[in-house]
Amino acid sequence: MQSNQSSAPVRYIPFKKFHIAPLSDITPAALKHAADQACTVYRGDENLQSPTALNFISNTLGFKGGFGGFLQEYDSKLSDFMKTNELQVRKDLINKNDPGFDIVSLKPRQLSDRLFSKDQLMPRKVFTGHDVDWLELNNRFFDYNLWKEHASYHQFCLPFDVVMDEFDKAEVQSPGLGSEIVEAAVAACDPSIRSGVSNLLGDQLLWFEAARRVDLKFAPRIYRDRNCSPEDFHRDEGKIRDAARIFRFWIERLERGWVEVIPYNRSLLFLKGPDGAYDFLFPGFRDEPFDYKPFRPYLRRRDVPESHDTGHYSRWLYFKFIGWLEAENHHSEITFYSRDHTANDHPTPEDVLKQHLTLKGLYRPRKKTAKGVEGYYPVNVDNTLLHVGNLVSIREFRDFMAQNPEYAAYSRKPERVDCWETVNCEQDDSLPAAVTWYDANAYAAWISRTRDLPVRLLSDEEYQKIARPIVQPPEEIQLQDFLNTNRERLCRFFQPDGTPIAGHPPYMPEADFQALKLCYVPEAMNWKRSPSGLNFLASYQFGEWLNEVAAAVNSRSLSSLCHLGFPPGRGRFSATSTGKYKSKKIGFRLCFCGEPLDNVKTTA
Repeated sequence: MQSNQSSAPVRYIPFKKFHIAPLSDITPAALKHAADQACTVYRGDENLQSPTALNFISNTLGFKGGFGGFLQEYDSKLSDFMKTNELQVRKDLINKNDPGFDIVSLKPRQLSDRLFSKDQLMPRKVFTGHDVDWLELNNRFFDYNLWKEHASYHQFCLPFDVVMDEFDKAEVQSPGLGSEIVEAAVAACDPSIRSGVSNLLGDQLLWFEAARRVDLKFAPRIYRDRNCSPEDFHRDEGKIRDAARIFRFWIERLERGWVEVIPYNRSLLFLKGPDGAYDFLFPGFRDEPFDYKPFRPYLRRRDVPESHDTGHYSRWLYFKFIGWLEAENHHSEITFYSRDHTANDHPTPEDVLKQHLTLKGLYRPRKKTAKGVEGYYPVNVDNTLLHVGNLVSIREFRDFMAQNPEYAAYSRKPERVDCWETVNCEQDDSLPAAVTWYDANAYAAWISRTRDLPVRLLSDEEYQKIARPIVQPPEEIQLQDFLNTNRERLCRFFQPDGTPIAGHPPYMPEADFQALKLCYVPEAMNWKRSPSGLNFLASYQFGEWLNEVAAAVNSRSLSSLCHLGFPPGRGRFSATSTGKYKSKKIGFRLCFCGEPLDNVKTTA
């Protein structure tokens, strides 16, 4: 048995206390190296001893008795098992090194989740496409493709029965010609096949024992929004299913691309490829190490608010989630569209998955609470008490930057981050500050530290429910009306010497643009106020940052600041911008969760 650790991917094993062990092979040396890394490079919240790490890794692989049990079984059984099954050289049998051309692009965890999923049949082989020449298939599309004249060609789909008829005719004419016919059909249907095939939700990539042959299930990843009729959806889904069936027919005739599945115990199985190549899978590993600093270089760890749920959710999903992630992603999309959403409402897939797992009760957002304080107004949102502040002022933001010189220095080191001074240069420093999304979160982290308040930015859903009755956005905005309102500028540019600029400045070097001042036009500021004291600057040229990464809400339309009519989570703004490059300003306000009190008035 040889190890090819340099080219084979690592399996990252998450521990309960946030350690991570990078396992590259099933050998004693590989387990020892993984344990050492878990105790040093990938150490979690507390000290970890190597024997403890070795025992955990061994148990994860299904060996009883910890590392000692693994060593004993390795010498007495596992080595012979691998020799008998000709598992000789560790190689990557899942990934392909020509991204963009590979129709099937699986991840090791994706395959592991499916194979170890309960109530699912274990296949004898899996098509990973690891040694298929996808570039050659792509060239087939351009070199010779008789399907270019077919009526369905421009929709990237072909009827399965029609392709099979042509295959049968070609085989009668000349044995082997039919394969070219099918290969050309696969090349023609490439986009439809990708959405209908490159997943493990169905059986299209699995080969079962002949004695346990099952009717293959196909699971295209397409979803019906409320603007699509059931008839149109079923028609489109049927076309993709036909494309998937064509692909399945093609790969069944291939010797390449398939790997044999060889279980060893309940928690360890091997994939066998040609020439003695093997790979291995076990439940619960991850494809990459956990990223403890997702916002670097813009935010260091101390400048991310503890109440910002993104970090807490990401850590939970990596270290705590147990299950078939691909299936949960699929069901999350079904759940999203079943709630009467359209494609335009769709935020990021990560947000949709988080909503789904929260609704299922698998994930529980962290909610640290505090009592109300001056400057924050109690609001009831879906039976949850929020204390919501007004827009952070220029004075308050200047004070933050002055008291945090380290942040003021490193936050502007990355390229193309807006200069904060030139968009906050008004003499009236009570006006709303214009900041980047990272600035808003760093400010929230500072308030959390200095005032012991679990503050964060409002979520999109919270903002909509709080601001809508106060701002009263128009139900529908005509494009021409929106263009007209854009001419009524909320902000005006000035040269560094104070000379006003008409309209938006022309293109210029970045340093020159950042030197321009952007100031409010006082007479254009339209404030909407609630009886309790919450204020909103209602303008198509002003936005507020939300808790979702880089999501900015237009404070007049309550849609995306970038794209009118899109929800803020769908049309993200640049998180390094203050809005300046669009002649806009983006401010922010903070909130925190409170304990409901009988004597607290909760009407905004």
